Amino acid sequence: MKRFTVVLRHSPFQTMRNFEALRMTVGLVMSDNEKTLVLVEDAVYLLSAKAHPEAVHRFDPAKHLEFLSDMEFPTWVEKESMAERGIRDLRFQAEVKSRAEIAALLAESDAVVTY
Repeated sequence: MKRFTVVLRHSPFQTMRNFEALRMTVGLVMSDNEKTLVLVEDAVYLLSAKAHPEAVHRFDPAKHLEFLSDMEFPTWVEKESMAERGIRDLRFQAEVKSRAEIAALLAESDAVVTY
């Protein structure tokens, strides 16, 4: 079994990058590998209770993020990125992890896909 990590780094506004990343991540659900979705830097806005990227363009992350949650797909969000952006409340379920914990996960991963 391999450990597969998907990292989202970019803002969910004015781009379809996060939509494609989440769509690809949903496709990983049925694999037998260990997998984790990690949101860092501006991608943390995707989970913010106050941000609504669907208001900017047609992409609504809710269906993908809710599906991943329903399937118990591990989703991590970086604590430092949230603090730097003043984000305290999340509208989707995620484990808040430190930068060091995320760095350890990435070091242990067999494959890391960054968007």
